[in-house]
Amino acid sequence: MMTADPPTPVVVRPFTPEDAPLRARPARRLHPGRTVSPRDPAALAEFLDRFGQGEATMAEGTESFVADLGGRPVGLLVLHPENDPFTGPPRAYVDVLAVAEDAEGRGAAGALMRFAEAWASKHGCHEVCLDVFAGNERAIAFYEKAGYRPDHARKAKPVDPS
Repeated sequence: MMTADPPTPVVVRPFTPEDAPLRARPARRLHPGRTVSPRDPAALAEFLDRFGQGEATMAEGTESFVADLGGRPVGLLVLHPENDPFTGPPRAYVDVLAVAEDAEGRGAAGALMRFAEAWASKHGCHEVCLDVFAGNERAIAFYEKAGYRPDHARKAKPVDPS
């Protein structure tokens, strides 16, 4: 009788300069494809390239973490503290959650989100929040399964600039 090897545990650790190639791997996966907002595809691609190279401007207090699977970095979490714009309590905002395509379904995203929640608690935050593009059904399903619910809906409608 054959027994399956136990799954490789996911370890979440701080992002280091040696992890720079990881930032570029999933960066293009963040591209939402077509959205309601009239984003210039070239400008969005340029932003994602800058992010992938570590050149995108991030909010004060931003920290980055890596999901490591068997000694291989496969996922990236970027988050920062902020205050709720409506009532002020501190919260953690997830700027980026991305997992390399070849590591999907192996627990990296779940480990990163659990880490984000622990990070938020440690930093006195009342909640973890994030944005997800409306057309990213896989990510929406993942977040809902993890207990995240809509808080408010942002609507967009293109207009001709004058």
